[in-house]
Amino acid sequence: MTHEFSRLPTNVKPIKYTLHYDVVDLTRFRFEGREEVSIAVTQDTKTITCHAIELWVHSVKVVRQDGTAVACLETRFIEEDQTITFVLDETLVAGTTATIHLAFSGLLNDALRGFYRSEYEHDGQKRIMAASQFQACDARRAFVCWDEPAIKATFEISMATPVHLTAISNMHVLSTSVRPSTLTFNGAEKVWHFAETPIMSTYLVALVVGEFDTVSDYTDEGVLVNIYTPLGKAVQGQFALSALSFFTKAFGLPYPLKKLDNLAIPDFAAGAMENWGCILYRETALLIEPGQSSKAKRTQVALTVAHELAHQWFGNLVTMEWWTGLWLNEGFAHFMEYDAVDHIFPEWNMWENFVQEVTLDSAFREDALLRFSYSNAVTIDLWEALEEASDLPLSAMMNTWTKQTGFPVVTLSRTPDGALSLAQTRFFSDPSVVDPDDSRWDLPLTAQVGHGSGGGGGPELHRVGIWTASDLPARDAAFEVHAPTSVGSKFPSDSPWIKLNGLQQGFYIDNYDADGWLRLQSPCQQLVLSEVDRMCLLDNAFVLTRAGKLDLANALEFSSAFANDPSYLIWKSLSTHL
Repeated sequence: MTHEFSRLPTNVKPIKYTLHYDVVDLTRFRFEGREEVSIAVTQDTKTITCHAIELWVHSVKVVRQDGTAVACLETRFIEEDQTITFVLDETLVAGTTATIHLAFSGLLNDALRGFYRSEYEHDGQKRIMAASQFQACDARRAFVCWDEPAIKATFEISMATPVHLTAISNMHVLSTSVRPSTLTFNGAEKVWHFAETPIMSTYLVALVVGEFDTVSDYTDEGVLVNIYTPLGKAVQGQFALSALSFFTKAFGLPYPLKKLDNLAIPDFAAGAMENWGCILYRETALLIEPGQSSKAKRTQVALTVAHELAHQWFGNLVTMEWWTGLWLNEGFAHFMEYDAVDHIFPEWNMWENFVQEVTLDSAFREDALLRFSYSNAVTIDLWEALEEASDLPLSAMMNTWTKQTGFPVVTLSRTPDGALSLAQTRFFSDPSVVDPDDSRWDLPLTAQVGHGSGGGGGPELHRVGIWTASDLPARDAAFEVHAPTSVGSKFPSDSPWIKLNGLQQGFYIDNYDADGWLRLQSPCQQLVLSEVDRMCLLDNAFVLTRAGKLDLANALEFSSAFANDPSYLIWKSLSTHL
């Protein structure tokens, strides 16, 4: 029988966690800690339920805002829910605050989640560090918490380590002190006190203890950027010291912390993790060999670093309300990683790998970020913010893309009387499949249009407008492009050729009738169309052939136009398909 999932009760809400890790033992692989959690009581209650798993809770005390203690009668662990419930002797009254005092311990596991241990070798000797990976729901393995992205709070953290080790967390170090060791006789340990974080989700908390080499620099805005690497690898981390200034300017909002650490971890399950102010990477995702790493390797490192930096705004400052909205975090970070790398390395031509036309910079970089700063957003919040800022009907348009599977094929045909018509259907690689949902999409239509004798005078980019799903009242419906429709402006039907999806700015496959494919041979052969447009036409022809939407004879005839094409990408495509 499947266990029914439920979210945490809302009778109390954490305001601030104060976490003290008194023991982080890299020899016996364990940790001990204390925490005080300030909570706001939103409903009268005698129970407090939060998350904990693989932790031993040794003591619990609840203190009201007036300083009086409330006895804890019972502590209940529900393993299936990964929750812990404290049953109190007296009622906590709505509208008041209280503080929960806890002592706990746990193991530094080897499962690459929660608070875990990572091993590597330096000078032939085994070294061990402790690191955290809390996304999506593993902060509960390191401390008792409300481990849901919408339940944000601030965190004040301290850690005790042997004096030769370094402790790193989200915030800058406020102070350090030395005291007698709790692990060794006559030894000493250092206590690291970190500043309080901004309000944030539990999955963004970072805890790291180990030995590191460091490369540091300051951004133009005065933010300290550190690259921490395992011993002996500092020179490989210098590549990651860019990009933060770019995002500060691009988003119109300053990075809110005093420092940003980037750490290379030998054993790390994810490629990287965007903990606020303390990004952790798999070694191979951050480090490169100067003068030796390939361009592909350097590009991948640059994209990964830029992706995690983008998350410092989209994901950390503004967070999805629940994990079903994770695509909001990841989608914007993926988009912005290309923007950043293209800005820093324009010679790499990053946008040739990405479908884009309207970035709506002012909308999502200012309005949406400001509106939901230090808070949470769901999908409709984003569409409404973008709609207000851009004055475009984005909610309806984006619903056709985010709530449907697949993508469309748009076919341009000429009717017997010479009129142009468009038809839209969902793409299937298997020609026998019929769309069960009659899917239709709102599409921003563009086209490269030929002019002059034979169409060799160079293309003109026509921005036709938004072709909405409401323009398609029936399956496989078509409309005359030059007839009055909500699409707006029209294609010139007397043009010698028309290439849909000009500069590949739309996420759809463009198809044509036999006459249309024949007309497009000339601008491809004469190199009138851009390399990107030529390559995508060639790919589309063979993809559509396999999908049963274009005769093989037409595709082969069309490919003959590329016999003398100088482009490597064209010949790579031909060698793939033929």
